Amino acid sequence: MILYNTRTDKLPLSTEFYNNHANGLKMFRYNETLMNNCGDYKIQEQITSDVYYTYNALVKFNNTLDKEVINAFNILDKFLQEHKEVKNSKDNKCKNYYEKILYWNNKYKKDSSDSSVQIIISDVQDLMRFLAKQEIIKESGCNLKRNYF
Repeated sequence: MILYNTRTDKLPLSTEFYNNHANGLKMFRYNETLMNNCGDYKIQEQITSDVYYTYNALVKFNNTLDKEVINAFNILDKFLQEHKEVKNSKDNKCKNYYEKILYWNNKYKKDSSDSSVQIIISDVQDLMRFLAKQEIIKESGCNLKRNYF
């Protein structure tokens, strides 16, 4: 399984928008139209928070799924419990990924068999490859070393 990280030109490194110019630039690279149409700094800060938590949860889930399936789904469960505001985000991508995360979590809770987990892993890998093509996330540099062992 390929490891990914969120250190790109399009994802913020924290939830701060107003006081962190680097995050502001990254958010405008992520979706300039959305950020321009917000108008209010509070809305922009909320979108920044939604983007930060959503993509970090996806990356942590993907990176943990290979070695510790139970812990990976604990990450999803924690995200769903602590960040319910993402399902009403102004960013449609975050809303869609929140729904995918909810679907994967519920599917695992109903059926935690190996075949069900493999289907979820396949979905996650497809999504991560798609996000990497869009340069939202990128492959981690430690893949070769980790896959070697």
